[in-house]
Amino acid sequence: MNNFERITASLEALGNFLGALPILSGPWDDDFHRVFCDSCDAENCDAENCAHQAERNSPTWWLKRECDDTDLTTAPEEIKATILKNDKLLREREAGK
Repeated sequence: MNNFERITASLEALGNFLGALPILSGPWDDDFHRVFCDSCDAENCDAENCAHQAERNSPTWWLKRECDDTDLTTAPEEIKATILKNDKLLREREAGK
């Protein structure tokens, strides 16, 4: 077994590996804040008082989430433009425009 096979053996293994990396913030942190904190009414909600401890600082939680289709950072520009145009047309059609 090589290192790649070891860290991707399961979702939990990959989550544990990502969680052990010495980084200040990962994409799971941004997603956590967007999903939970942006709509939270709690005052002084820090790590100890957070109602979502299981998801906080959890790459495994983030790995289980559906992909955000608006993140097109790796797509070539023309593909991004086409996807966004089609998305706009679909939304307009659904809105009855």
